[in-house]
Amino acid sequence: MLLGSSWLVEDRHVYSRGAWGNLRPEAESQVRALLQFSDCRINTAVPGAFTNLAAVADQLNAARKPDEAPRDGLGCIIKMRHDVMHPTRTKRTKWSFYQWSEAHSLAVHFLELALLAYVGYRGRYHSRIAANRWLGYTEDVPWTGC
Repeated sequence: MLLGSSWLVEDRHVYSRGAWGNLRPEAESQVRALLQFSDCRINTAVPGAFTNLAAVADQLNAARKPDEAPRDGLGCIIKMRHDVMHPTRTKRTKWSFYQWSEAHSLAVHFLELALLAYVGYRGRYHSRIAANRWLGYTEDVPWTGC
């Protein structure tokens, strides 16, 4: 959220301080605004190979209210974090090690790409979530439009 505030509020003036603070739900909306910013365009879906995180999305989407948007990868990460940071006695959700591991990998992927976008990187990189794990495999950063 700090990176998003620095870039989108202070540097680019896409949001005023008040508008940035009024995004709701705050954490998810602010991170989503950063990842979907035109200079980032980072895909927030659950990667196809992340079957454990896809199970989290399925579970959360089955329990969502009709007015709530379906949970994607970012939505799962934020919800999992929220459940740990704000537990209730009646709503304790337990996520497996494998679900946490995939959520962690996706969160670090989002951060890496956001940092590369922030510094203006426009080359190729090795994605930590790519299905191709071969040494030397690279792909274009999402915001180059290639």
